[in-house]
Order: sequence, then C-alpha cells, then structure tokens
Amino acid sequence: MTDRSNGIDCHFEVRAIQCNLPNELKMHALQMRPLSKLHLYRPTQPTTHQATPQAACSNNTGFTLIESLVSIALIGILMGIALPQLELHWQTTRRQDAQNSLMQLHLRQLQWRGLHPQYASSLSELNWTGMHSISRHYVLSIQSSNAQNYILHATAVGMQSRDLTCSSMSLHVSANAQLLRTSNASALNDLGNCWKW
Repeated sequence: MTDRSNGIDCHFEVRAIQCNLPNELKMHALQMRPLSKLHLYRPTQPTTHQATPQAACSNNTGFTLIESLVSIALIGILMGIALPQLELHWQTTRRQDAQNSLMQLHLRQLQWRGLHPQYASSLSELNWTGMHSISRHYVLSIQSSNAQNYILHATAVGMQSRDLTCSSMSLHVSANAQLLRTSNASALNDLGNCWKW
C-alpha cells in the first residue's frame, strides 16, 4: 500500500511539473511525502491507459459566458445587416416571374387575336391554368380586353407582397399596338423601375 501511494504521489508531482501548474500545486505535490522517496519510485512498465504528457497536459479551455454572449451578439448584428439585403435580392429576382408570365400571356394574346375578332378576356381562353404566375409569386388577371387593346396585371402575393416597390406590374397594349410596361397601377410609367427588358 505504501509503494502504491508513493507511486501516486510521484505521478501527481510529475504531472504537476509537466503541465506547468501553478507553484502552489507544485509545492503541494512536493510536500505530500518526503523528497527522498521520490527517487525510489521507478515505474516498471508504462500503462496503456496513461496518456502522453502532451495529451495529459492539454488545457481544457473553453469560452467564458461573456465571450459566448459577445459572439452571439456579433452573429446577430451580421445577420441583421445581411438578411435585408438578401431579401431585397430575392424580391428583385422574383420579379422575373411576373415579367416572364406577362410576356407569355402577351404572346398568347397575339395568337388568339389572329384567330378571333378581339383579344381574350380570361386566362382560361389563353390555356393558362389557374390564376398564378409560373412560379406562383404573382396573381395574374386580364382587364379591358376588346378588339384593340387589353391590360395584363401581375399582383404580388405571399412573401413577394413585401416588395412594395413593385407590388404590381402590368402590360398595356394600346389601340395603336403600342406595348407599355408599367408598375404600381400606373397607366403610362414604370414608376418602380421594375421592368428590366
């Protein structure tokens, strides 16, 4: 029992010195038993479960509460800066859905007019299934359809309704066959600069 306790004391002292523990712990390790017994202990075989000095001396340092809170605050600030810009980019990209859908309806109107005395007055006549645009970000409608002109509307729905700059986009075909691209219920202008082509 004495040899084993001497071995444990020596092991603690060696680990204290290897791990650069504070002087108080080193002194405590040295005071646990007489120094002369330290030289009597010779380990015969290294045990397999003992770690190397580097592994045994690894400092298990982690984040303090303040460091964690500062990290969370920084992540929150970065997300607060990035998310509005990302949402604006998504809104701008989704506008293509309205433009593509309105242009397809315009082409179908031209085909319909070639075979009928006036433009189509409903989406079903143009073989358009449902009321939504291709990617379902807009609701489509036809207004003021007659033999000379018509108006196609795309109104944002769902997440896209947050795009107040271009909440509605329209194609106006006038009596002189002029095609006007407009936005936000304007009859003549693209006030929101929504149309890119």
